[in-house]
Amino acid sequence: MSLGSRLATMFWVWYCLAAAMCLAFPQGRVFTGAIGMSIFWGLLLKFHKTLQERVERIPGPLGVRFLVVGILTTDVVMENLAINFHGDLHPNLALNSLLWLGGCLAWLAGWWIVSRFYWFEASEVFFIAGIMGMLVEQNGMVAKLLVSGQWFPAIVSATILVPVYGGAVAPTFLLLRRVPSESMRRPGIVGFFVALFLPMGTFYAGGALWIAVARAGIARLQL
Repeated sequence: MSLGSRLATMFWVWYCLAAAMCLAFPQGRVFTGAIGMSIFWGLLLKFHKTLQERVERIPGPLGVRFLVVGILTTDVVMENLAINFHGDLHPNLALNSLLWLGGCLAWLAGWWIVSRFYWFEASEVFFIAGIMGMLVEQNGMVAKLLVSGQWFPAIVSATILVPVYGGAVAPTFLLLRRVPSESMRRPGIVGFFVALFLPMGTFYAGGALWIAVARAGIARLQL
């Protein structure tokens, strides 16, 4: 077993323990939907060959299928399931998804750019996107817990967040039949940092701009 496989196994063993602890205590059940994202990812892994055939039927080039799958898994599944179907930007789930659409599109655009230069496996995308989730969720919640000395809640929260963000983006790499081009290369340390911070930057920039415009439009419609 490779080092990467051993680390992934260790992560999932700890994840199961962390998820069980969250579900065992009332205050931890806020993560119920987030834990559901790990089940979603597991189902995709199990049925990915069948789903790949369905995705192949989507008309248009690879980029179109990338966006279709990505929007379904980020803006539809993750943005509803992970928050227990309680809108975090707007109580109406349809409007909540609309408000997050720009951020999701920008996030996917960042990953699309990365994928033009580096060949990432779906499992690698899963953990890189998961690390991004640890950094950005609730405006740095994990970092704030660490700074305040709450190490155990920080570690548990960070663990639960990995499949939320990883399971949102990695399906685009799992379900699309990709063929590496001559311009692509396997990522080194620089490639992994690019894959972490470029999508994070597009997510913040695109999301902020979209939310500002969408909120103004919703406000006009409600007048």
